[in-house]
Amino acid sequence: MELIREVVGLVRQQRGPQQLFPSASSLDQGRSIAEFRKLAPPAFKGTTDPQEAEWWIDEMEKAFRAMGCTEEEKIRFATYMLQDRAHHWWESVERTMMQDAGSVTWPGFRMAFYSKYFPSSRIRELEREFLSLSQGSMTVEDYEAEFDRLSRFAPSLVQDPKSRMSRFEEGLRPRLRQGLAAVHSTDYDDLVDRAKNMEIIWKETQDAQKGKSKRTRDFDFDGERHLRRPMQFRPGAGQRVPYGRTAPDRRGISGVCFRCGQTGHRAVECRQTRPGIGACFRCGQQGHRIAECPQAHFFWSLFRVWSAGSQDFQLSSY
Repeated sequence: MELIREVVGLVRQQRGPQQLFPSASSLDQGRSIAEFRKLAPPAFKGTTDPQEAEWWIDEMEKAFRAMGCTEEEKIRFATYMLQDRAHHWWESVERTMMQDAGSVTWPGFRMAFYSKYFPSSRIRELEREFLSLSQGSMTVEDYEAEFDRLSRFAPSLVQDPKSRMSRFEEGLRPRLRQGLAAVHSTDYDDLVDRAKNMEIIWKETQDAQKGKSKRTRDFDFDGERHLRRPMQFRPGAGQRVPYGRTAPDRRGISGVCFRCGQTGHRAVECRQTRPGIGACFRCGQQGHRIAECPQAHFFWSLFRVWSAGSQDFQLSSY
């Protein structure tokens, strides 16, 4: 009896620690869910709004990428966040999927989720959006995000990496497609990375060309503005000055009138060249006309004397 009591005590001592502490698998499972909840994923209770259901799937996949979850962890974490009506729906669907496929994958869960909370008309609309998707005015990064979002609703078009790369490249801008045609991308991520790098180089080239053309336009505009500036003559100097600048006053012009020898006026403005009414236009005196001017007779007499003397000189030379 004492031996039996010792054996029972040893068995109890060996079983005690195992009952006090959970197994390693249960500890890992509890810790993983706790880590997942630290990311603050939203719960889903069921909705009639397709956009809200799509937003929940996006938040789940964002958390999956942050943790690097496996397919089994994705199902476990996503179903853990289902509550109320959504939780009851999944219990009924899970039994059916387990009987048909034996195991549930994340793509299978997502398709069942879309079938429940997405109307067929909405799914067809999203498929058409994916078929007509192109980069347009978006950056490569924004185009990639939209491509990944819509490709989930058309899995048959991107069922393998090659078709996914081909479809992504077809939606890029023509300039980027031409650049990617000269290189060979190994996978989808490499293709996206090359497209982003080409876009950066193309943008830097465009900015440099715009800066050069702007400097050229500014230079041409300044030259044209200088040529179009109205000019005016500077009195007395015969030079042009820009419009708006005051030209020097005529009375302040340096120089001497060649008729009277005084400053302050030009020869055409000289008063000595302007005879009074009835005065001779040659000498400016009153009482006779220019034809009767004594100065004219005096100079004419001198001319005749000079002419006669020159003739006598010519005759004597013979």
